[in-house]
This record gives sequence, structure tokens and C-alpha cells, in this order.
Amino acid sequence: MGPRTIQHEIVNSEAAQPAPAAASISDACGIHSKAFQDCLNSYGSDISKCQFYLDMLSECKRNSGGLSA
Repeated sequence: MGPRTIQHEIVNSEAAQPAPAAASISDACGIHSKAFQDCLNSYGSDISKCQFYLDMLSECKRNSGGLSA
């Protein structure tokens, strides 16, 4: 397999509001989510540099109610 690329789409829609359960996880894990997103923005071409942040976000989500993606 070759290198992975990630494309981000931004959709501005007031109808796209997060569900309350997702919002509570987002609030609880917001700092980890932001750190992971910042890492992706900085090292988009080398996602392996962001593995730590993804692991922290996954751990937070696991500990915040057991909802899995």
C-alpha cells in the first residue's frame, strides 16, 4: 500500500447539528480531539506523527461512555 491521503470537506449547514450524546463526548474529549485535529493540520502528509493523539482521543471516548465509532 502507498501513502495515505486525507481529504477534508467543510459543509456549512445549520441542519448538521451533533446529537446530544456525541456532543457530551465531544465536550469530555474536546482537548484530545483538538490536539489530534491540529496534528493532522500540521502533519497531514505524515499521519504517523499523530498516532499518539489518536490513541489519546480513542482512550477518552472509551472512558466517556463506551460509544464506539
